[in-house]
Formats: sequence, structure tokens, C-alpha cells
Amino acid sequence: MPEQSPIRVLHTLSRLIPGGVERRTLELIKATKNEPVEHIVCVMSGQTGTLDEEYRAAGAELHYIRLRSPMFPFHFTKLLKHRSIDVVHAMLLNASGYILALARMAGVQNRIAQFRSDGDINPIGVKRRLNRIILRCLIDRCATQIVGLTPRNLEIAWNRFWEEDPRCKIVPNGVAMLVDLPEQAEELSRFSSHSVIIHAGRADIPSKNREKAISVFAEYARHRPKSVLIFVGRDGKDEAHVQENRIKWRLLTQEYGIDDQVYFLGEKSSVLPYFSAADVLLFTSTWEGLPGIILEALSTGLPVVSTDVPGAEFIADQGLDVQILNAHDSDEKWGQALLSKPDKLSAFHRKQHMRQFGDSIFDLETSVRNYLELWQA
Repeated sequence: MPEQSPIRVLHTLSRLIPGGVERRTLELIKATKNEPVEHIVCVMSGQTGTLDEEYRAAGAELHYIRLRSPMFPFHFTKLLKHRSIDVVHAMLLNASGYILALARMAGVQNRIAQFRSDGDINPIGVKRRLNRIILRCLIDRCATQIVGLTPRNLEIAWNRFWEEDPRCKIVPNGVAMLVDLPEQAEELSRFSSHSVIIHAGRADIPSKNREKAISVFAEYARHRPKSVLIFVGRDGKDEAHVQENRIKWRLLTQEYGIDDQVYFLGEKSSVLPYFSAADVLLFTSTWEGLPGIILEALSTGLPVVSTDVPGAEFIADQGLDVQILNAHDSDEKWGQALLSKPDKLSAFHRKQHMRQFGDSIFDLETSVRNYLELWQA
């Protein structure tokens, strides 16, 4: 029997730095290592990132082509034809329309537009609104499949009548089910007798809302003084932005009298060892698709207190331990939600929650099957 030819899938990402889309795509590439799929990643910023080598180690082929370059259409089309791409998997919100139009012109048969967030949070002027209309028309004309992470995600980001379009599909992200907890991060070992609240996410994106996390923790710490708040993730887009942010946050922690209880640990290759040492994930984002960081926390048995972004509500609706509040709710209400969780999470409860997560729709194996179906369509 002849060997099956591999499907060549081209993924479009802005830059390979730790973030939800970048981590989930990397996990997907790793998980399909033994499948007949070749992964080509086009980095649209044209810039290298801290995850580049991990992508290469997973078997991905990287190409750096700057989307805003006048020569982009020529270089991108040349790549599609030179590598005989079968599938273009575009994940650039409305800009996916431009990508898929070029893919259609190059003869790529399977053209996927995937919405990973709930839309564009930037202010929309006249020029930007016109650009958005054109790009969305291109998605409608050029996409062979339109994918959302949750029903609400597709409704907000694409069209409230999406169910009438046979191209539209819901494919949730998945993370690997853990048999055992990862070893705890060494730098958190000194807090073994404290209640550890953790907040994870890139602070170069304002919607991660770290200021809310600080004010909520200040309320929580009034009742549980033997507690710490740990921030994991990029503290800014560059060194100057990092310094600016940290000064701002330090002034805030000093104002609340919790300066010695709040720690900024920066970007990490994996958040799982930090989740292993924590007791609750505090998620304060105001704009998300399906929050991968919540899924990772749940995979380690960690309870979550979260804003009511649609993706978090979707996860909570599956019966997982996610308590939902509005971002505008008072710090007192948020503090009470945190206080309702155990001050020290027992191994028994962790194992129980880990098993519950493994039985959910967010298991990585389920996600892999769904993506293989998309690519093979």
C-alpha cells in the first residue's frame, strides 16, 4: 500500500513569543509529530521570538515574512508555491482575509480562517472600519472553513448567523491531560506555608488587567495576611516598557500596603511548575477567546476565579472549577470569591480536579483529532 503523502499546513502567526495562540499551536505541532502532516510557520512580524527554537525542535519549518512589507504578496505567494502548501491556517483575525485571498490566487485548496479572540479591541476610525469591511469580505469570499473556539467566540468575532454557514465550525483548544503534577518551581518553595495566588499572562497586552489583580489581592490579603500574589509572564513589550510597568505596579502595591507580598517573575518557558506551587489562579483579562491559561491551570487541578469573558464562561459551563465574576464587580466581591477557595490546596482535591479535567472536551487528544479533520478536509 503506498505511503500517504504528508499534508503541508502553513500557519500564520505574528511572532513566536509565549502567548495563548503561540503555545497552543506549538502543542498541536508536537502532538501531531507522528501524523502525516508537515508544519510550516510564517512569522508575519518578520521578527524572531523566544519560542523559535522550540518550534524548530518540534519539527516546524519557520519563515519570516513581514506582513506590512510592500513585497509581502510576492514573497508569501512564492512560499506557497515553492512548498506546495495544501492548507493555509490563518489566525490573524480580520487580516486573515488578505492571507486567504493570496492563498486562493496561489491555488491553495484548503483555506482556514480561525478566530482565536473575540474580535479587535483597538479603536476603529473611518479608515480602519473600511479596512475591516474589506478584509471580512475577503474572508467570506476566500475561506473554505471558518473556525471559532466557542459558539460565542464565532458569534462575536465573525457573524451571529454563523450556524447557517456550513463552513463554520467550533473547535476548542485542548491541553494535555497530566498523570502527575509537574515538580514545583524552586523559586516558590519559600512560600510553601503561604496561600499562593497566581496571575499568568503577557502584560504587554493591557487587556490582561494586572491592576485589577493587584487591587483584588489587596482585599484578599486583608483577611489572609500570610499570602502572596505571583505574576508570571512578560512584563512589557520591551525593556523600557517593562521598567515603566513595574514602576507603576510597585507604586500601586505600596499604596495598598502589599509591596512585600507581590512578585513579578517575568516570562517562563512553562507555567505548569508555577501552577503546581499555587492555590488559585486569578484571571482578570477583559478580552480573550478561549483562555488557554485557564485550561493549563485546570489541568494541574488548580481552581480559577475569572472575569466573565465568553471563553471562561464556556469552560465553566462544562462543569469545571471556574468561578465567574464581572471585571467591574467590587474588589470586595472578588476577594470573597478568592476566600471561598481553600487557603492551601490539598493533593486530594488537585487529583480530583485533574481527573475531572481529563474527562472534559478540552483534552489535547480530542483537539488533535478535530484539527486533523480540518486539515484533511
